[in-house]
Amino acid sequence: MPTAVNAKKSLITPGNILNPYDYTGRIHNDILETLDSLNIDSTSVEEIGFIIDSIAATYPEAPATIDSLAGLTSEIIWIASDNTAIDDVLADSSLSGTAQLSLSGFITSLLLASEDPYDDLYDLIVLYESSVLSSLAFTSAEKRTILTTTSIARYSLYRKKERIRTGRHQLEVMPRPYMVPKQMDS
Repeated sequence: MPTAVNAKKSLITPGNILNPYDYTGRIHNDILETLDSLNIDSTSVEEIGFIIDSIAATYPEAPATIDSLAGLTSEIIWIASDNTAIDDVLADSSLSGTAQLSLSGFITSLLLASEDPYDDLYDLIVLYESSVLSSLAFTSAEKRTILTTTSIARYSLYRKKERIRTGRHQLEVMPRPYMVPKQMDS
């Protein structure tokens, strides 16, 4: 149940023009809005991945290097069903130890603050993005990965808070509990 503080309309929009990968969060939210409007009733992660890939292909600014979601079905199910998957994803990534620790710390901070008003979350994210942009400790590829992640987080949290504020949070498309198996086969 949203509190009065969480339910008020934020005057801040999710964009951050200082993040060069800001468009990824916008595309992410646009795709989710399109999925909502399609009223998809599929339980197939692969089918939904194919639909998302099709929608994403309509965005010329989307990088062509993004893997097809339809081809990542087992990874998507694993991440959605395992609360510690983020640690494994970071450990298996090409990020340096410093970048992994930084991003992991940011994600932890964001999860701890997730019930805060959006304005506070926005400030937390933008402050972290600013530190990443000015950091000499990260390569340009690491900055791209981190700033893409923060952009998607910033837009996703805005969308979530707006859906709660407007009562549309009951219409979430994904994840649905029946889409994620209780246990993965080894």
